[in-house]
Amino acid sequence: MEVQAVQRIRFLVVAATPTAAVGADSSASLGSFVDCPIREGSAQMATNRDELDPMQLVQHIDEGRERVLGKRVATLTFTMNLAPTGTSAVLGTTAITSPLGRLLKVVMGGENLAAGSTAATSTTAIVLKTSTASHASRWPPGTVVGWSNGTVVEWRSVEATTSATVTLKHGFSGVPAVGNPLINAATYYMTADPDTTVDFIVEGLDNEDRFLLTGGQAVTGIGVAFDLTGGAIPTVTFNFQFANWYASNETGSSITGTLGTASYSATSPIVGEAGEFRCWTVGAATYVTTTRLHVSAMTWEPHIAYTPVTSPSGRNTVWRWKRSRNTDSPVQGSFTIPYEDTTWFAHRNSKTDLDAMYVAGISGGNTVIVEAPTIQILNPQRVADASAIAAQTLTWKGRRDTDVGAVTTDISKSPFRLHLA
Repeated sequence: MEVQAVQRIRFLVVAATPTAAVGADSSASLGSFVDCPIREGSAQMATNRDELDPMQLVQHIDEGRERVLGKRVATLTFTMNLAPTGTSAVLGTTAITSPLGRLLKVVMGGENLAAGSTAATSTTAIVLKTSTASHASRWPPGTVVGWSNGTVVEWRSVEATTSATVTLKHGFSGVPAVGNPLINAATYYMTADPDTTVDFIVEGLDNEDRFLLTGGQAVTGIGVAFDLTGGAIPTVTFNFQFANWYASNETGSSITGTLGTASYSATSPIVGEAGEFRCWTVGAATYVTTTRLHVSAMTWEPHIAYTPVTSPSGRNTVWRWKRSRNTDSPVQGSFTIPYEDTTWFAHRNSKTDLDAMYVAGISGGNTVIVEAPTIQILNPQRVADASAIAAQTLTWKGRRDTDVGAVTTDISKSPFRLHLA
């Protein structure tokens, strides 16, 4: 028996079909599986099967009953680094997907990949002109634009796009000069009805320690974590449940043999200790320095959940996975900042619509951005922060984006977006 910590875990994204249940044996597509850069020690797998007591009468005090085997179900929980791709989407370079991005698309539903551009003559820091007019369409509402102010790359969410211009929700600190790079990102956003599932091959050193898990979806969504002290790498946790599973002696094609060497593509982890947290008033486009907040702690909690569509024709009763509604909020969180005045109590009392964005990283290709475009401040409380400095903790709940005019696409209205830039 070998050490279990030696593992290789690969996955395959599978598109749903209207005539077949999820969870088919995908071992014949072994060459299409992608290595998953899971953090060592975080992967926890369970392969279960119902063992039901038939409950018939017995004729002796010491008699037992043979259990009847029922449906199968498997779970896999793991943590990955919330890592950029290492590729900056500038002019001539399209933002690329990554193993992390593929899984985010399965769970959240939407992905937008496009190239960047360069700036043409612009008169404001809010309405940008691209060097080629058609390039403006690369930034639909809900995506982000990056521009270097000479020290760090600033990121702003897009409110509107015309045939030649990109209008930002909140302006840059300066006007991009002609020829300045305008950087794009891989954007992940929530949709109402994601239609893909994911299969995993979980491999140990022994041939007997190989399992194929099929028809998976993150039934309780994802969790993201940031360490603002710079003491840990940002992470994302996935909790998958599967419609079916196969041991190594049950798959149609062999998943045994020498344990291969994993290759982790488009994965460039960062600590992310340098960056910024901003909270704007929705609709306030003019740049002001006070939107940058000095947070000592924060949480981001996107609420994404799935429930099975059951059917006698399903695999282990599962025909499909469907998004389920969270009646509280689609995203929520909190942040702690120094206590200086009662501004945030006033925001709570007036129910001000705010727009929160956290940027981890300062350069293109090495940045992660999370945003909740419309939030409401709740329950402001005076606290002492980790350094015993007078502070305040604000909780918030988000809803669909209210700052994109009449545009109603999933990407523009998503209540939570994650950008790998």
